Parts: sequence; C-alpha cells; structure tokens
Amino acid sequence: MSTIESYLAAVTWDGRVLRSVPKAMKTAEICRAAVAQSCWALEFVPRAMRNKGLCLAAVTQGGWALKYVPDVLRTAEICRAAVTHYGGALEWVPEAFKTEALCLAAVSRDGWALRFVPDVLKTAEICLAAVTRDGRAVELVPEVFKTAEICLAAVTQCGDVLWWVPEATKTGAVCLAAVTQNAWALEFVPQAMKTKTICRVAVARDGGV
Repeated sequence: MSTIESYLAAVTWDGRVLRSVPKAMKTAEICRAAVAQSCWALEFVPRAMRNKGLCLAAVTQGGWALKYVPDVLRTAEICRAAVTHYGGALEWVPEAFKTEALCLAAVSRDGWALRFVPDVLKTAEICLAAVTRDGRAVELVPEVFKTAEICLAAVTQCGDVLWWVPEATKTGAVCLAAVTQNAWALEFVPQAMKTKTICRVAVARDGGV
C-alpha cells in the first residue's frame, strides 16, 4: 500500500487524522474523504482546497464547521445548511445573511443561539421559539418581549429561570409552571404569590424544598 493510500485509509476511518497528514499529501481525494467522515476535518484542509462543495458537505454534517469556511464561501445556502443542523452556527454567519427566517431557524434548533441574533431581529416570534427550545434563553430576551406568554414558555422548559422573569410578569400561572418544572424555583416566587397550591406542588415535586 502506497503512502497516499495509507493516508486515504486513515482519514476514511477517522477524518480528524487529516490533521497529521503532511500538507504535500493532502490531495483533493484525501480531503474529501476526511470531511465525509468528520466535519471537523475541514479545519485541517488547506484553505486553497476548501471549495463550495467541500464546505457544504462539512456544514451539512456538522453546522459548527461553518467556523472553518472561508468568508468568501459563506453564502446564504451554506449558512442556511449550517444553522439548520446546528443553531449555534449563527455565530459565524455574516451579518448580511442574518435574516429573520435564518435566525428563527437557528433558535428553533438551539435557543441559546439567540445571543447571536441582532437586536433589530429579536422579534416576539424569535424570542418565543428560543425560550421554547431552551428556557435559559429568556436571559437574552429584551425586556419589552418578556411577556407572560414568553416567560411561561421559558419556565415550563426550565423552571429556575423564574429568576429572570420580571416581577410584574410573575403571575400565578408562571410561578406554578416554574415550580412544577423545578421545585427550587419556589425561591424566586414572590412572597405574595406563594399560595398553598404553589407550595404544595413544589413540595410534591421535591420534598426537600
């Protein structure tokens, strides 16, 4: 088996092995095989060999590979493929391609991706999608959008984020949903809202509260 064949066999087994392949041996075939096996291999492909097809293949397999796509190749198509797989890839999407639709797709996959959404695009719909996916994202929601609906969705997914809910929005329904999901959220329930029902639910959820 020739050296080239040995390297090809190695990256076919584990694409990240491309990191150890000498630059002179990184043929188009070897790079394609490496990326096909692991999107992480894109980092070790010579920049001159990172073409559209190779980059699209990488981000389709793992959106985080967008980080290693040359700026000139970060097209709308490639960015959309990346965030569809991994919402956090929005971090590496050029501002020009951050549309409302793309941001919605990103936070629907990863609520915490809301931190990469431009303020001007943080709509109620996008914020709701983000907290529904990951309640902790309510921390990133502009105060104007911390409505009862959005806060309820957030605490239903992650009760202890009641900490981030404005006092005026801590309704009975929101507080009840929070302690139902996480009994320890009772700590953040206003004294006036600690009804027998809410306390009973919290204790039933975790007798140690």
